Amino acid sequence: SASEPQSIPETDQSKSPQDINSNLKSTDFVPTLAEKPESKPIYDNVRQVKTFEYIAGCVEGGNSGCTCYSDQGTPLKEVTKTMCKDYVRNGLPFNPYKDKAQTTQSTQPQNQAKSNDNSQVLSLGGKSPQNLMYDGYVEAGEQFQQRGGTVGSN
Repeated sequence: SASEPQSIPETDQSKSPQDINSNLKSTDFVPTLAEKPESKPIYDNVRQVKTFEYIAGCVEGGNSGCTCYSDQGTPLKEVTKTMCKDYVRNGLPFNPYKDKAQTTQSTQPQNQAKSNDNSQVLSLGGKSPQNLMYDGYVEAGEQFQQRGGTVGSN
């Protein structure tokens, strides 16, 4: 009946590679979604969703007018320009899926690295190392150094 929960079929991990290869069909190598090679049926037993898209931020302006991006930095084309502009002006909606640890970590300053008794401070000399610039190149600031002369002398 419609009210009973649907069970998800489990993959049969007991099949040997020879059994799987003998059942291959050419359609197993044709993506079910165009331009998405990962949607080939051959990957059905290994493809598992690890996360989902959610809006991490929106930017108004530029050629697109307004674009929202996922936490992986990919543009989310499903978000309308009107909704995007609303998010820019009023902020993103509450995300009930975000782990509290992620929120706490991003809003509190990071603790300084643990002190180590074997700490050392390294100091570099006051002059930049020799570089591979062209002949006659003057290191920034060197053109203003005095070369033994006196200011205002004749």
